[in-house]
Amino acid sequence: MNLSTNFINMSDKTLALRLGYGINFDVVRKQIKVNNRTLVFYYLSTLTDATSINEILENIFIDDFICNGSVSFSEDINQIETSINAGMLAILNYKDHRYIVVDIRNYPNRSPSEPENEKSIKGSHDGFSEHMITNTALIRRRIKSRDFRCELMQIGELSKTYVNLYYMGNRINKRLYHEVKEKLKKIDIDSLVMTDHALAEILFKQTFNVFPVVRFTERPDVAAIHILKGYLIIMIDTSPGAIIVPTNFFELLQQPMEYHFSPIISSFGRLLRYFSILIGLFLVPIWFVSASDP
Repeated sequence: MNLSTNFINMSDKTLALRLGYGINFDVVRKQIKVNNRTLVFYYLSTLTDATSINEILENIFIDDFICNGSVSFSEDINQIETSINAGMLAILNYKDHRYIVVDIRNYPNRSPSEPENEKSIKGSHDGFSEHMITNTALIRRRIKSRDFRCELMQIGELSKTYVNLYYMGNRINKRLYHEVKEKLKKIDIDSLVMTDHALAEILFKQTFNVFPVVRFTERPDVAAIHILKGYLIIMIDTSPGAIIVPTNFFELLQQPMEYHFSPIISSFGRLLRYFSILIGLFLVPIWFVSASDP
C-alpha cells in the first residue's frame, strides 16, 4: 500500500488495506473534491466499465448527482468490500451517506454460441456463457411471466461465487425448493471454482449409483422449457452449465430435437433410444456368452 496516500477516514484506510491498494494493480482509488466534500472512489479496473466511471465523474462534477447504473446504500464495510470485489463502484462520503455502491460491472464475456454437445438442426442456436447476466437474459427472453423467479445466493468463504436459482413460483415443488435452498445455505467451503459439477456433487452426494442424479444442459431453450414444467434450475456464475432438478432416467434420454417434431415422430425416436439401450444391456452380453461357449 502507498503510505503517502492521504486517507480521509478510517473506513477509507480499512478498504485500502483489505483490497490490497498499492499491491493489486487493478484496484483503483480516486479522490476528488466536490462542493467542499472529499469523495473517494474504489473499483476494480478489470471488472468495471470505464465509460460509466467517466460519466459518473463528469455528472458529479457538473450536476452533483449519479445517473448511471443501479445505486444502493450501505453502512456495512464488509458488504462494500464484497461489492467492490464483484466489480461494482463504491463511493465514500457522498452527501449524507457513508457508502454508495453503483453497479457498473463489465465482466469478460463471449458470445452465446450453441454448445458442441447439444447441437440441434432446428430451433435456436444460442447457448449459455460464463456470464450470469447474459444467462439470465437468455432465460428471461423466453419466459415473460410474472411468476418467473431468479434468486441470487453466494457460496464460498473466499471465492464468494454467485449461484442463481430459476423457477416458476406457481409451479415449483415447494418442498424441493426449500430443501435445495437449505442445502445451499449450509454449504461451508472456501471456494467453488469448478462450479456446476462440484456443486451437484456437494448437494446430491453421488454414491454407488452409476446413473447421474441431476441433468446438465447448456441450452437456454431446454432450461426454459423445464422451468415452465415446474423444475428448478441452478446456475453458477463463470459456468455455462445449468443443473436441472429433479431428474430421472427417462429425462436423461431426451433430446432438444424432440420439441421440433410431431408427437408421433418424437415418441418413436425416444422409444428407439430405449430399445437400443436394452439391446446394449442384455442382447449383446447374451450373444457374447452364446458365441464364446456354444
